[in-house]
Amino acid sequence: HDVVHRFYPETMALPNLLVERLLMKRSIQRADAIIADTYSTAGDLQSEFEVESRKVFPVHLGKPELPRRKDAEKAFNDELPSKFFLFVGTLDPRKNFNRIMKAFTLLNPVASDVHLLIVGGAGWKNKGFLEVLSEHPLRSYVSIKGYVPADFLTACYEKAVCLVFPSLYEGFGLPILEAMSCGTPVITSNVSAMKEVAGDAALLVNPQDTKALKAAMKRLLEDKRLRKRLREKGWQRVKEFTWRRCAEETLKILNMFDRGYVS
Repeated sequence: HDVVHRFYPETMALPNLLVERLLMKRSIQRADAIIADTYSTAGDLQSEFEVESRKVFPVHLGKPELPRRKDAEKAFNDELPSKFFLFVGTLDPRKNFNRIMKAFTLLNPVASDVHLLIVGGAGWKNKGFLEVLSEHPLRSYVSIKGYVPADFLTACYEKAVCLVFPSLYEGFGLPILEAMSCGTPVITSNVSAMKEVAGDAALLVNPQDTKALKAAMKRLLEDKRLRKRLREKGWQRVKEFTWRRCAEETLKILNMFDRGYVS
């Protein structure tokens, strides 16, 4: 579980918030062990719920497996802008869309003829953002695709200038690994699990600093060598996240309890 509601309660849908507040603490107290998908989340659990460190076991997830088509970009070329920044995720407040849009506006995308492509679920509490976007002078430079087939998502990653993922909070941040596995440079936040997952293979920014986000977007738009360097670092970074390692570490924890090594 993320503990996002502890830090940004306004960014979680009310039903989810109620369920977590009713069940989270009780579940944590009763659990013999808690497997967290990042050290960041493990630390949050310990500090926010006063969980003993011996009960919490961080186990990284593996990288998502996206279908790889040699002609993916070509196949969907007519459906994609010629040059664009990509965001992948739901339109939830914690995804920081208002600042993404402000940074994109500051970038003067008309002059660079660059677009913003948003892929993912509808989310919640986004009515205000969508209303602003519908009247925005740059609305023709922003596309919201919703959920897309996996091979189309691959094409989006492969053609994008970079992934822009400055969330306020994440328990892990799978789009970071998706992008890296497709050779896509990444801009993400220097907080919570995102900096842990990205390591030094991405540009890290303060998610509440719109100007810093705009500057990072500008750098990647203009600097071909930086894009190449991050692409290569991303390919190396993503190799560290495998489902085999995730399964082996999880099984090791289960066996510890099955054999009575932990009380």
